[in-house]
Amino acid sequence: MLSLRLSVVAVAAAAVVAACGGGGENVVGPPGGPNGGGGQTPTPVPQRLYVSDPLQPPNSTAGTIYAFALPVTASSTPVAVLSGTSFPEHMAFDPTQRLFVVNGGAMQVFSQPIVSGAAPAFTIAAGEARSSIAFDAQGNAYFTQCTSFVFSACYDGEVDVLTAPLSSVSTVQFALTKTAAHQVPFGLAFDKSGNLWVSVGGLSKPAQLFEYSPPINSASVVALKFAASQVGTLAFDAAGNLYIAGASGVDVYMPPFRAASSKAFTVPMPHGGDAFAIAFDAAGKAYVSDSNGNIQVFTAPLSAGSVPVATLPLALSPTEAGVAIGP
Repeated sequence: MLSLRLSVVAVAAAAVVAACGGGGENVVGPPGGPNGGGGQTPTPVPQRLYVSDPLQPPNSTAGTIYAFALPVTASSTPVAVLSGTSFPEHMAFDPTQRLFVVNGGAMQVFSQPIVSGAAPAFTIAAGEARSSIAFDAQGNAYFTQCTSFVFSACYDGEVDVLTAPLSSVSTVQFALTKTAAHQVPFGLAFDKSGNLWVSVGGLSKPAQLFEYSPPINSASVVALKFAASQVGTLAFDAAGNLYIAGASGVDVYMPPFRAASSKAFTVPMPHGGDAFAIAFDAAGKAYVSDSNGNIQVFTAPLSAGSVPVATLPLALSPTEAGVAIGP
């Protein structure tokens, strides 16, 4: 019986070789591919560009969130429109693809699918001074928070953490340790190794970049810091390069990062104004909002000579719009 089974296997193998062209070199696809027999490859979910517009509708403080289908062009129109609550700016998707929108006084959380007029699944109470937001792989939320003002300017701040699972009753569980008083955190971003990066500066402090290594908790201290060219919002691309969107445009830092790191180059804003927020899609395109009310789209790889392949103007006077990429 065993010899019969082996004979059947041998015959089947010979048939496969013959079907592939005889005794030549064969190429075997990955599991799930044309030659792998592992089933169909899942269809990727189409991505969208989400833009928060704190000044629309006119004469209102509510603000609006727009979703645009990719690719974006100068004539793109929203495929979904959501209402904010109070000047929505920074946004981020958590690991379950829920959209979190930071408004003054409350944070809106939208579940998928996101369609025009959708109501938030829930809101989380937030201080008026919260701005940037980022999520770790476990779904914990990290926020920059201003804790002290001088003549309406933020003089001191911290990074607060809400632990998962998040709900309408979530509250701050701990704040990250700083290296000195009167440091104001601006942007936040996680790299692909799970390290949290924070753009830090302030009225009396120079611009710096802080790195916190996982596991991040109330006892975490700054693992690495180095001088930065400016403060601003942060993002990483797939190659691990770090981007700071700020007053001088988009500054780019390349790994490996060390105490003596400095920016590699700056991508200027072709229409003037500050760079406010930046996000990357799956193809590596960068979407940058500027303070003149535009969304600039750049293709990868970015360089000092990069120019936008598309500019999406927002229907408003100059503003600082948040951007995010998600389904």
